Amino acid sequence: MNNLTVIAVLVGITSQPMGYLPRLFAPENLPSLISLLGIIVAILTLCAIHRQARIAKETLVATFRPQMIVRKVSLRAGTQIPTMGIPDAHPWMVRYTIANVGGSRATLQSRSFEVCAFENGLPADLPYRTPEFADPISIQSGEEKDFAVAIGESLTGYFRILGTKGPYLSQQKVGHVYFWGRAQYCDDRGVIRALGICRHYKTDTGKFVPVSDPDYEYED
Repeated sequence: MNNLTVIAVLVGITSQPMGYLPRLFAPENLPSLISLLGIIVAILTLCAIHRQARIAKETLVATFRPQMIVRKVSLRAGTQIPTMGIPDAHPWMVRYTIANVGGSRATLQSRSFEVCAFENGLPADLPYRTPEFADPISIQSGEEKDFAVAIGESLTGYFRILGTKGPYLSQQKVGHVYFWGRAQYCDDRGVIRALGICRHYKTDTGKFVPVSDPDYEYED
């Protein structure tokens, strides 16, 4: 009797008369039964090892969770003198970097960032754009990805006319320029996390500085 036969017998044992047991455990079947028992033990051992490995991985990810931050936010000046009807050879943009400073991999699922000048300063409720759901981007621990958003024509016109830096600009519209947005990512356990930023463009230095408000600047 081979292993398959023994398995078939075991599966159907409950439907067999009690007299079938002596035949099943007859001496000539013992090698197959022992072999089958070894297979079962091996399968159970592999399942236990897999379960322990999964628990260990989840514990590791929970202990050394990913943490995404936004940094290196900067204004990239583009074409200074526009050509009517022709797109700028070098668009005016705000560049930024999303970095994973945590201890495990993060998967960036969506992001929504933009830059504009508010007429009367920063509003109480930022008009966030609809998140951009593109292909997930994997960012390993210690890794970073570069992104950029375009500046609208109106704001580009102000920068072209007034310049990008100088203390006299603080009272102009470019003195109320902000770069803000949100992003969503998950860890290897599927736990969803979020971050938000809001940076004020300082005309005296030409740098974007974080707004001191946890409703705008946060890391989950």
